[in-house]
Amino acid sequence: MPGIMTHLYVATWVEPGLCNDKEFLFGNIYPDLEKLIIGVDENHELLKGLIKKLRKKKEYKTLCRGIDLHLIVDKYAHKDYIEEKVKKLHKKFPNLNEKELHMFTEIALDKQIIEENNYVLYHFDTLKTYTKWKNLIGEMAKHFKVDEETAINNVQFYIDLFEGIGYMAGITGLNPISVKRAYSTLKKIKKKQKEAKDFKFTQKFHLLLSCKKEVKDYEGYFDWLIEKLKKEPYSKIKIKRKN
Repeated sequence: MPGIMTHLYVATWVEPGLCNDKEFLFGNIYPDLEKLIIGVDENHELLKGLIKKLRKKKEYKTLCRGIDLHLIVDKYAHKDYIEEKVKKLHKKFPNLNEKELHMFTEIALDKQIIEENNYVLYHFDTLKTYTKWKNLIGEMAKHFKVDEETAINNVQFYIDLFEGIGYMAGITGLNPISVKRAYSTLKKIKKKQKEAKDFKFTQKFHLLLSCKKEVKDYEGYFDWLIEKLKKEPYSKIKIKRKN
């Protein structure tokens, strides 16, 4: 699936009237925060029950519109763009599985977008002042029957991390949600060196560079997707757009 920065980039162009609405922007990243609580959930299948519950609450109307946009972007971009890039990269790195390549492609795409559209970092930064985020992470924790305080602390850690490496993130493009995943995967790769002798731990930057080259054409695909989502209603939720 596309990374958090990619989702914020698309949201800014699909709904320019809502690009400063913290609740809408948070909705665009909310499904991906799930990985900080239970790990990877393909297509956010395990989150559907909670999303259905949130739709019934009027105060989360704008949030759910953001969630809807996140889910439809995942649906299109994963199959039409990310998977195609992973197939090409697999030919260059045959000893890496598709999940690992997918993760690095996601990081590289976020990196490319941040480098060319630094306002996306600003939108992420403003989310730190969104007052409802702890309540929503609490709802997610209850849904998955995990400790609420631990879930909130996990997300708070990444908010603090982003604040600490904000300038570095602008340079490297490594968003805080992906850093832990990248590091964890690289550790696993290091342990698997018997299976992948030609892939050393220090080669991560070479892999990121290769992924980055593959996603340099992102504007062509995402321009098409953005125009498509502007013309075709991606959500049944109607809200008043802010000027």
